[in-house]
Amino acid sequence: MTREKEIRQLFSSFEVRTNEETNEELLEGYALKFESWSENFGDWREIISSTALEKTNLSDVRALINHDSNYILARNTAGNLSLEVDSIGLRFKMKPAKTTYYRDLLENIKAGNINQCSFGFWLRWDNSNCEEWSYNEDLKLYERRINDIETITEISILSTPAYKSTEVVMARGLNEYKSELQRQLNKRKLAIELEL
Repeated sequence: MTREKEIRQLFSSFEVRTNEETNEELLEGYALKFESWSENFGDWREIISSTALEKTNLSDVRALINHDSNYILARNTAGNLSLEVDSIGLRFKMKPAKTTYYRDLLENIKAGNINQCSFGFWLRWDNSNCEEWSYNEDLKLYERRINDIETITEISILSTPAYKSTEVVMARGLNEYKSELQRQLNKRKLAIELEL
C-alpha cells in the first residue's frame, strides 16, 4: 500500500524574541508535543509517543508558511533553523530571512492573528508498530498512537488548519484497523462454531 505524507496542526503560542547581541528577531516554539491528545477529528484522535522521534531523520527540515514551499522562512541545512527534541516535543528556533512575507507574518503573529504550528512527516512503515489503533469505549472514539516517525520534512506556521490531507490518510488507516477488528471477530466466531 502506498503511504502519503501526513500533516498535523498544533495550537501553540509563538515566542518572538530579539537577540540582544545582534538585534535580530527569532521565532521559537514547538512543532509537535508528546503525549498530548489531538483534538477530536470526528470519530478518532491521536497522540504522539514520547519515543516517536528517537530515530527520526531531521536532516533537511524547512520552515514554511501555510505548507507552501514558495514561502520558506528557514531551513536547518542553511543554519537558520535549529531543532531540538526534548521531553516536551520537537522545539524549533529560527532566524527567518528578512523577506516581505516574513515581515507580514511577523506582524500577524504579534497581532495574535496567527498562532498555529504544523509539521509534515512520514511514518516508518517498515516498523509494524509505527502506529497503534484502539477503540475507546468510554469516549466512543478510535485512538491512534504514533510510535515511530521516520522523517520530518517541514514545520509550518499557519493561519488556518490543514486537515484535508490528514483526514484522507487517517481515514485509510482507520479503515484498515476496522477491517482488522472485523477479521478478528470473524475468526473468533468461526472458532466457536468449529468447537460446537
